[in-house]
Amino acid sequence: MSNSVVAFNLDEFNPNYTRIIMGDANFRFNPTITDLGTLEVILGSADFDYSQVQSLGNLQTIERDAYFRDSQVQNLGNLTTIGGDAYFTNSQVQNLGNLTNIGGNAYFENSQVQSLGNLTKIDGYAYFINSEVQDLGNLQTIGGDAYFRDSQVQDLGNLQTIGGSADFRDREDLQEEWERRQNKIK
Repeated sequence: MSNSVVAFNLDEFNPNYTRIIMGDANFRFNPTITDLGTLEVILGSADFDYSQVQSLGNLQTIERDAYFRDSQVQNLGNLTTIGGDAYFTNSQVQNLGNLTNIGGNAYFENSQVQSLGNLTKIDGYAYFINSEVQDLGNLQTIGGDAYFRDSQVQDLGNLQTIGGSADFRDREDLQEEWERRQNKIK
């Protein structure tokens, strides 16, 4: 562990000093790191799958993919941006905190997330199949396909754009709501 503000790998990471990890951060199966402390930016992907990390601390940005499967993380706190895909499948994450943007696909199936809160944009696909998500919060844009079948989503909230196809299958209520919105735009 070093006392540097910048770490190039987890061997150099110190929660009391490190603010930036220059590449990927693999916390998976790491029994010693439970808190990210002063860390603000991960310039690569972050893997919290099966990790002991409970708090993201001051983390604001993950430049690439974020994996939360079977992690201890329940709240994303100050995290505002995930630049790539976000995997909440089978996670304990309940609160997206300050997250406003996911730059890739978002996987919510079998997660504990019930509300998307401040999230306004998912640049890729959005998977709500078998998820607990009920409230789309401030979500306005899904850049790719959106999968709502077998979901708990109550209504489409502020959603204005789905860049790909929308799969509602058994959710005729949501499909009708989406079609009404599309007809108003035309």
